[in-house]
Amino acid sequence: MITLNDTTEYHRGDKASLGWEQTISESLKTADSPYMTALKNRRTYADVIVELLEERGVLTEGARILEVGGGNGSLARGILERREDVSLTIVDISPVFQEHQKEALAPFGDRAQFLLADIFDELDTAKKGKGLAGKFDIVVANEIVGDFPALFDVERDLLLAYLEDELSREEARDHQRTLMDDAVDYVSDLDLVHADMPERVNLPIGAVRFVREVFLLAPVLFLTEHSSDYDIPEAYQGLFRDERPHRWPRKVVLFGHNEVAVAFRHLKQAIQNEGGNVIGGSLMELLNVRNDDGVKGILLSGSVATETHELLCEFINHVKEYQWILAKG
Repeated sequence: MITLNDTTEYHRGDKASLGWEQTISESLKTADSPYMTALKNRRTYADVIVELLEERGVLTEGARILEVGGGNGSLARGILERREDVSLTIVDISPVFQEHQKEALAPFGDRAQFLLADIFDELDTAKKGKGLAGKFDIVVANEIVGDFPALFDVERDLLLAYLEDELSREEARDHQRTLMDDAVDYVSDLDLVHADMPERVNLPIGAVRFVREVFLLAPVLFLTEHSSDYDIPEAYQGLFRDERPHRWPRKVVLFGHNEVAVAFRHLKQAIQNEGGNVIGGSLMELLNVRNDDGVKGILLSGSVATETHELLCEFINHVKEYQWILAKG
């Protein structure tokens, strides 16, 4: 049975927390973090992201940044510390996280602004030329689109029958017609009808809608997330065993809520369908994660003789599944 995964109520509640999941931005928020042992150079996450945006010429003087779902405010703090000329607004649906963000960014005065709102409500308003429409230079969506609405457990055979008109919309009533309509739109719009689907698929409909509409707010999008279709860069080949049965979006079970590991090829296709240009790659490579013989031995042997070994294994096995994209609408 298809289900709609929606984390809205979880994040609006008082139990919203990053304590139950490892995020890359939190792991590398300071130069003295114990996870820095996994990197060739001890550079904070914010330093790496700012440098990338500067090198690509999109983080210009006085840039206005919108961060969607700012977590504890660690990335925003790092950006504002490094670039004293920019301003940053965080839009977040969570009152709990917003309080953390306000505390973290208090030293920056009115350079930091906060909006408690659902980003999809803001996108709807922007379609009318109101609200946040055109007010920013860059949107940052860091480790957040996996939280957006997704369809879980869509049956391949049912979906294909629906697509090929073997199952009419009226007959599909018993199979949650509205959700099936959303699934059909996702697969059709991204030209995935004849792709090699697993028996059941998960479709991050919210993430795809977001990347299609986000350019109403700014001409540039920087996005990172846990992905299902990551490739291991050549420099890291041989460090991991790839046991994925397929590369379609994957359900991620967490405490109190579920998320989805998105397929970046789907996000890129959605952006290109809207006329956008997009580049991207492995977050592990961007962060310059270690690939020396010592790390290789620890990863392949599974030996965690010390706490440092444990941190290395935990972080590198996690970050290998992350990708980034930089898109212009």
